[in-house]
Amino acid sequence: MSISLDLVKSNYKFSPKKSSQGIFIVDSQVLRPDFPQSALRDLRAVQIDPTDKTLTRPVTKVLHEKIILILEYLSSRKQLEGVGISWQTKD
Repeated sequence: MSISLDLVKSNYKFSPKKSSQGIFIVDSQVLRPDFPQSALRDLRAVQIDPTDKTLTRPVTKVLHEKIILILEYLSSRKQLEGVGISWQTKD
């Protein structure tokens, strides 16, 4: 199970009619569309997945306790477009 938040309006068939208007906070930092991918290193409460440490791909996976965040920077590394939220399951 997961939840996906679109912070920037997309035009896919499955896209919501409006982008999310809520506030998304991680490690006391509000993640808005202008939150650059490079700033993920400054979030002390999250751990960047080892395969994404270089922050060169448009999608970055970070872990916060048992929560998995998938952060989408599809058109620019300076524009957070979407956040996927899921939970780690027990092994």
